Amino acid sequence: MIWLVYASASPGTYALFQSFNTSILGRIVLGGWLFSAFYTCATASAPVLGCGYGFELKDAYRSGWIVVAVSLVATIVSWIAGLRLV
Repeated sequence: MIWLVYASASPGTYALFQSFNTSILGRIVLGGWLFSAFYTCATASAPVLGCGYGFELKDAYRSGWIVVAVSLVATIVSWIAGLRLV
């Protein structure tokens, strides 16, 4: 929601923000932020493992695939939302 801060500042700052987002460097930065969704989802499962649950092989595979699926969905949703802003 950082675009909202730039949009409320002035039309010039919002135009600068938009020009950065559409540049190659802006796309690379956006890609880095989107792929950090995997790390966020994997970290969210740490308290469950800390309590001693999920160490059986089938549970480990299940939680791993859940992390991959949730991070892919979060990446796709963020990508679609980013396309609508441009």
